[in-house]
Amino acid sequence: MNISYLNSPYNDRLKTLQELGDYGRAEFTVKKMNLTAGHDIPVYNKKALVRTDTLQVLDVKGNNYNEVQHPDMFRRAEDIIAKSDLDLTGMTRKIDVSHDGARAYARYIFPAISQEVAPEDQSQLELTCINSFDGSFPFMMSFGAVRILCNNGQVFLNSLATYRSKHTNSLNVKTAGNYLINAINLFQKENEKWKQWREMPVTGEKALELFYQVTGAKMKNEYQHPKSVETLLKLHNRYTKNSSASVWTVYNALTDWSSHGHTSREVKSLDALRTKRESVIRAKFVPENLLKVA
Repeated sequence: MNISYLNSPYNDRLKTLQELGDYGRAEFTVKKMNLTAGHDIPVYNKKALVRTDTLQVLDVKGNNYNEVQHPDMFRRAEDIIAKSDLDLTGMTRKIDVSHDGARAYARYIFPAISQEVAPEDQSQLELTCINSFDGSFPFMMSFGAVRILCNNGQVFLNSLATYRSKHTNSLNVKTAGNYLINAINLFQKENEKWKQWREMPVTGEKALELFYQVTGAKMKNEYQHPKSVETLLKLHNRYTKNSSASVWTVYNALTDWSSHGHTSREVKSLDALRTKRESVIRAKFVPENLLKVA
């Protein structure tokens, strides 16, 4: 499918975004409050960041920290989206929070902006916006895609796919706008990589080595692997059921792992887990290291 554009007036595009509704679990405010130490001794150089609805302390910051509410940052991001040429037809948005609300996630999927890595194997552009109060992230916008066949979130490996901004009252609109412009080109380039990866064979040994790297697990013995590695091996077997092992099948096992949890532990926020695992994939997944040695 070819990528298309929708050149609607700004106000119409902004209305489309506003019709997505409020920001759900991220729709709350945080304020700075005074801190005291033992015996009510004032702490003059620090402030507590407190949710006004639950009175939970999300973090402690210096006096000059400028809190910017989750909805405000998402509205600014959506204003930039409205000013872009991205086709908003059928666009959806999902909101989640983690760490008691200290981190918030907005994921936008653009069905009208798609690529095919193979016949009947389509991916749609996805934009993730993350805002935090706990210092884990600055405000961040990151492009990826969603593979329709398996609903995996596909990680873009290009560093240009991620835009970061300091947690301030204003985003650099020009810089962020240029970032959105580059999204279409990035998507096309990533899709070309995926096509190439389908034809790049890998050995089981190389795949296993990578699975240990991304999970951080330690090998027990050559006959028994930790549960996290066994999970990735099972996922990889699923993707090699109808095709030989390749860089593409390893990549799909990893994105399945990052997108759908696959853990025996209780997961309070799948978005938080996904964000963490996707950062590991960006750091550890090097296609050239997987290639068979002649």
